[in-house]
Amino acid sequence: MSNPQTVPAKSKTPLYLLCLALAAAVVLAIVGFAGKGDAEKQLDSLQAQWEALTQAKEESDIQLADVTAQLETAQADLETAQADLAALQSELDTAAASLESAQTDLTAALEDLETAATDKAALEEQAAALTQERDDLAGQVETLEAQTAELTEQLSALDGELAALSGQVETLTDENQKLTDQLEAAAGSEI
Repeated sequence: MSNPQTVPAKSKTPLYLLCLALAAAVVLAIVGFAGKGDAEKQLDSLQAQWEALTQAKEESDIQLADVTAQLETAQADLETAQADLAALQSELDTAAASLESAQTDLTAALEDLETAATDKAALEEQAAALTQERDDLAGQVETLEAQTAELTEQLSALDGELAALSGQVETLTDENQKLTDQLEAAAGSEI
């Protein structure tokens, strides 16, 4: 069974800050060129742009670190869930083997009951005990199967979270690279 996965909304704060910084840069450039033409005002404008881009990059780096930490936590949770699933699967296999053995024993006991009339009462008692053991084991198998299904759903959910976080990391890495490129370009144009 698969549950629909929800993808966390991506934060657009760095994008808004970048747009705000660019708008401020355009306004400062227009004001600087519109009447003053003064090299000092242009330098102030470029420094303001540089500071805005630097701040946007720092915020993007912080957000990237947060998402990376979330990704690592999700991966650790996924590994734990996989280990739990493997342990439950082992228990399920053991219980299924015990159930099969108990069923075989029950079958043998029932055959002995038919062929040994003198031991009928003892064999019926043995068959009842084996039936109870089989029923107990069948209950354990059902419980373990339910736990396995629950862990499988958790594993699927963690896979979805891991995919979403990986997408966020990739997006933030791309944005970080763009900001770094812009910073380098801005630093190169100041020279």
